[in-house]
Amino acid sequence: MVPTILFLKLLLGHLVADFILQPICTANYRNTRLKYLHPFIHTALVSVLIGCLLGRFQDYGVVLFIFLCYSCLELSWKLFPRTAIKRFIISQVFHLFVLGLCGVYLVYGWEGFCFKSVSVAFDRFFENKKIVVLSVGYLTVIWPARMLLNYVMQSWYEKIKDSLGDDYLENAGAWIGICERVIALTFVLYDQFAAIGLLITAKSILRFREGSTRGAHDKLRSQTEYVLIGTLMSFGIAILAGIAVKTIL
Repeated sequence: MVPTILFLKLLLGHLVADFILQPICTANYRNTRLKYLHPFIHTALVSVLIGCLLGRFQDYGVVLFIFLCYSCLELSWKLFPRTAIKRFIISQVFHLFVLGLCGVYLVYGWEGFCFKSVSVAFDRFFENKKIVVLSVGYLTVIWPARMLLNYVMQSWYEKIKDSLGDDYLENAGAWIGICERVIALTFVLYDQFAAIGLLITAKSILRFREGSTRGAHDKLRSQTEYVLIGTLMSFGIAILAGIAVKTIL
């Protein structure tokens, strides 16, 4: 079986069981004695579904491995409770890691886990110029760009922060900036510059409507100028990064 198709089947089984069937099971068992068995019912469902999609129940060790790993994760929440967002992120990363291990075993067997094979796989992965360049490009517009904008905009932020009040979401601007730079970089890589213009226009209209109901005109003007500077710089960095990536590729 082609490795990509095999991993996609593993992922499909996880997505169906974790996001479609699990909420149904949770709702049905919430007020019954079976609610204590729900984690095991869910993990068994994931394992069986993946086994059906693979059509390889003779590899019962894989199905058993998935069941044990998923069960251990569910039990760990009882010992080490987490907030909803942390629980979701940790569980999904763990699930993908487990499915990745299963995929490696099904394709390469135990030899796939030896140091030499792993080293060769990493070498081949990072010898792919496209992967390396795209990774550098996206990481640049996410973290270094965010820090640069924070440093540049800090002095202007100090002047307007008193007019913002307490009704704004903490770090919302930073996350908006990250999302818009990632989207803009993707648009540049696909030569969709017109879409970037639509994105800037949509954001500008939204900000204008937000500010139209606030305080005095001078405060509104300062906030608008601050947002406009940040937006243009953010998109400018993403566009330059996209042009650089395309040039290198």
